[in-house]
Amino acid sequence: MAHAGTKMARCGSDARDDLQTALLAQKTALIGEVAKAVANEFNNTMMAVTSGVELELKKADLPQKRNLEQVLSNAARATSLIQKLLQLSRKHEASVQPLSLNSVITGIGGLLRSIIGENLDVAISLDSNVQSIRADYVELEQFVLGAAIHLGNTIGTNGTVNISTELVELDKNLIDKNSEPSPGKYAMLALNGLEAVGERHAPDAGQSTERKLEEKLVRAAGSEFAKNACGLIRISDSGTSFTVYFPAIDAGEIQDRSTPAKSSPSAKTLLIVEDDDSVRVPAAEFLKMEGFKVLQARTGAEAVHVALQNRSPLDLLVTDVVMPAMSGPEVADRLGEICPGLKIVYISGDTNKVLPASLTDRLQSAVLQKPFRLNRLNDRIRDLIGK
Repeated sequence: MAHAGTKMARCGSDARDDLQTALLAQKTALIGEVAKAVANEFNNTMMAVTSGVELELKKADLPQKRNLEQVLSNAARATSLIQKLLQLSRKHEASVQPLSLNSVITGIGGLLRSIIGENLDVAISLDSNVQSIRADYVELEQFVLGAAIHLGNTIGTNGTVNISTELVELDKNLIDKNSEPSPGKYAMLALNGLEAVGERHAPDAGQSTERKLEEKLVRAAGSEFAKNACGLIRISDSGTSFTVYFPAIDAGEIQDRSTPAKSSPSAKTLLIVEDDDSVRVPAAEFLKMEGFKVLQARTGAEAVHVALQNRSPLDLLVTDVVMPAMSGPEVADRLGEICPGLKIVYISGDTNKVLPASLTDRLQSAVLQKPFRLNRLNDRIRDLIGK
């Protein structure tokens, strides 16, 4: 009977854990929806701000240029923080590509220190010999942030979260027989939490249950991330140490992101369709300064009318994706009938919607997520016109 009672108690505990996990997932999903809505409004507002600043930047003298560049730099920092917050709450399709591990860690160092809190220290030690890795950028950031937050909650106050990278050699004795990775050079990413000397952090019963659920989620996310990156992950039994091994690759495999040569925009006609005047007008003025002939429309119906009235065919369409009555893709399809071979740049600030694959699959189209610099829009237009 005693054995049966123990078994029932264990089943009851498992059921409670499952329920708490489900409630935590529900809460996380709700926070994610709120974050998406806030990020959407923020992106549209920041787009208007940065567009206006960039327009003034083209007219300003040297002293003013420095001040305006500082405004754009601060805007970029604010945008980056919002995007990182959104990434933590968004469902994400993994896209493995060559990355600089050290650069990713350096890029989120400031954010880590902000979210972990003033009472904890973040010590980052990066090995300059660490080579590039293949991983998904968003998953890597999510894993580091999630593991660091968990470590901070586990060690209490006045402790240290250590993050380090190192180039290591793994032999067959250190790799599971059934695992896919083979012996060789690996880029190691290690995260561990150390309590302050003489301090013992003993959470109450409620905190202990919450930490177990948190650790369970971090372990699951870490395992999935390592699998996608074709790497290995080791997590200590206490949950205060996470180590990931990535097969090292040659740094030369990181794609060259240098700016392509710009083509001449002479005699090229663009149509910008955007219902937000604060986004459309500065973009149109900026592109006129770049030498394009620029037409404007607030709605899809107005865009069709402008295209039909224009004496020369359109070369490229810049359109918002989500608009009243007629969406961006619908505008593109209609204008494509009027102007065969029309190239398209879609812009979107709606983070609640996943852009259709048809938008990204078209050979003569590009997608820009708001907020973006007008220089970047100009580069995308020139890329397409040059094809």
